[in-house]
Amino acid sequence: MTAAAEHEEYPRKVVFADGKVAWDYTSYGDGRREKALFCIDPTDHTTIFEGVHDPNERWNGFATPAFPKDQAERVVDWVMSNDPSKDYHQFEWDSDGRTLIMLDLQGWEGLIPDDEIFVDRIEPLPDGTYPIGSHSWTWQVFDDTHAPPLSEPEALDEYLAACRVVADVYSEAHNAVNAALAERGVMDRLAVNRIAGDAAVRAFQKGLGAGKEAS
Repeated sequence: MTAAAEHEEYPRKVVFADGKVAWDYTSYGDGRREKALFCIDPTDHTTIFEGVHDPNERWNGFATPAFPKDQAERVVDWVMSNDPSKDYHQFEWDSDGRTLIMLDLQGWEGLIPDDEIFVDRIEPLPDGTYPIGSHSWTWQVFDDTHAPPLSEPEALDEYLAACRVVADVYSEAHNAVNAALAERGVMDRLAVNRIAGDAAVRAFQKGLGAGKEAS
């Protein structure tokens, strides 16, 4: 039986001790692992990380990466630099030097009582990679088809800055569309909006890449 067949009952309803409910929309692949670049709304080249994943295994539509130790350390530094007061996460390496301990101080967005701390002991997988935030964070595969390579950080940062402008413009348009729909009593078609937005960003990225190739 394949991994996908074993988990064909998803989406799965998760009921917590206090009665709160969450849904797990995990899709499982066949265990095939590929190298890729991963990010969560990247701002510059330092927020893109090298790792591996099964491209068919998704958590609520997001990628489920694992990182070699040097990249895992970069991920930890990046998370902590965005949370200097340590209000959300704390990390430390266990005394064995190979187990990463992550403390989630926000209780999984209220699904776990505030006075409880979720402790995740992230053991390295057989290939030595660490699944940080896999099946819980909104990891994206960074599409570098038209982007400058990581070896050209200044060009990549310029590219990401331009992409953010497009994303911001689309976000404003998205909000305006939602407001118009609400005025007309029409339900927000999130899936349609997301598809349109993704298509717009991809078209811009392709154009930006083509422009750089032409120059």
